[in-house]
Amino acid sequence: MTRPVVLIAWDGAEPSLLRLGMERGWLPALRALRARGRAYAIGGSHRDLPGAAWPNTITGTDIPQHGVYLSQQLASGTYRLDVRGTGDLGRPPFWRHVSDAGGRSVIAGVPGAPLLGEFHGVQACGWGQSDSYWTEPEPRIHPPAWKDGLERVAGTRILGLRAQPATRREVLAYRDRIVRGTRDQCAGLELLMREAEWDLFVAGFGEPHQAGKLLWHLEEPDPPGHVPDDLRGILPTLYRALDESLGRLVGAAGRDARILVLSPHGMGGKSTPGDPLGAILERGGWLARPTGARRARGAGVARALWRLGRRLTTRRIRGVLGRWLPRDRWHLSLTLANIEWSRTRAFPLVPDHLSFLRVNLAGREPEGVVPVGEMDAVIAEVSEALLELEDPGSGRPAVAEIVRPAELFGEDPDGLLPDLAVRWATLGGTRRLHSPTLGTIEVPVEGRETGMPRLPGFLIAAGPGIEPDGGDGPVGPEVSALDVAPTVLGMLGVGIPPDLAGRPIAEADAALP
Repeated sequence: MTRPVVLIAWDGAEPSLLRLGMERGWLPALRALRARGRAYAIGGSHRDLPGAAWPNTITGTDIPQHGVYLSQQLASGTYRLDVRGTGDLGRPPFWRHVSDAGGRSVIAGVPGAPLLGEFHGVQACGWGQSDSYWTEPEPRIHPPAWKDGLERVAGTRILGLRAQPATRREVLAYRDRIVRGTRDQCAGLELLMREAEWDLFVAGFGEPHQAGKLLWHLEEPDPPGHVPDDLRGILPTLYRALDESLGRLVGAAGRDARILVLSPHGMGGKSTPGDPLGAILERGGWLARPTGARRARGAGVARALWRLGRRLTTRRIRGVLGRWLPRDRWHLSLTLANIEWSRTRAFPLVPDHLSFLRVNLAGREPEGVVPVGEMDAVIAEVSEALLELEDPGSGRPAVAEIVRPAELFGEDPDGLLPDLAVRWATLGGTRRLHSPTLGTIEVPVEGRETGMPRLPGFLIAAGPGIEPDGGDGPVGPEVSALDVAPTVLGMLGVGIPPDLAGRPIAEADAALP
């Protein structure tokens, strides 16, 4: 191995806030790293399939290769939603190649990271992350001998998925929790950096992703309702803690290390309060529900199960259960179970900030009714109706863009992709959409999250052999998330497997052996 490489993931950190902090001086460690290095904007196919952001980044392959674009995907040949976890990645993370080449790695708190067998190094998977791909009830640490030491300095680091703090007191308590959690994460990483043997150190912080999704409304110029002064600036407070941690880790890594700080996506305001696609398809006649008593019975069972679950569990337990089956996915699972497939031409899939549609295609779906030759016509018909929708308050189009995911890759070998992805315009709290054809559509409210991942992400790289570019912002020329893996492998002198879809970032060539 050559010089060591440290990759620090600030999952979901927003480049515009990073720029503000660097300009105003409250992110001094990031600004110092940027001054002696280079910056890039990160893009890729996860623009239209956001759940692939971390699988793409850590494997260096795209969705047709690793097979994961969402933590709940339609199982091939069924109408069943399967949970996709870290063990379902069809390609290994790039540190597997480092281990196979004899290098030692520390992998701690990295989103989407699977626990690998016969691995040279330390793995703390699911540690300090609200990672929808990590389905275990708690982090897994290997070798197990590291568990006691990490818990001694950092606690158990189960971040989990949380409900949005609703009151002033809850928001302030949440702020204190995420700042403390960031510092605890740093303490555990410092322990690993000092005491483990490593050539590659990959570490993640999950707080910016979770906090951005829950509290983005506090960063809006005109947040809804009155926001007390002490509730503004929660995310900058968290970013200061991240920057403090970065300074400590850069110092501990030593002057020989090459440092990369990144997130494959940033964060922004949520487009709509929920996913209206199911209601749109039903109104337009593309999706059929059981009629009469069958429909009432199905809806009644769904409501009864939901009410029973709320009565039998506390809010805290519901939050823990939400780690594996958040409310919107539970509702959608029930929706898929309440469809008259023999009369349905198209149906919604689990949304991921975009809405996803699947044609009920004959020969592909169990009860498909649309002949293969008519698939394009159905998609065109639905697309035309979607593009007519407006926000009745402003008159602005409701749909920003419609994408056919299979066209991004020129293939869909396992038939796993949605047939259509719908990117909604930023409509804030709009509860109704309207078109001359479909009339008025009610937009459901699903959860209370106010932020969602958006591109670009960012990458800042510095260290021996990386020539500074003279810039001062957190982003620069665009590279793909797929390029991260081959760049790191190249820096370490590890052969780049031919099946990787990315390529080493050109400006980092000087850092390659």
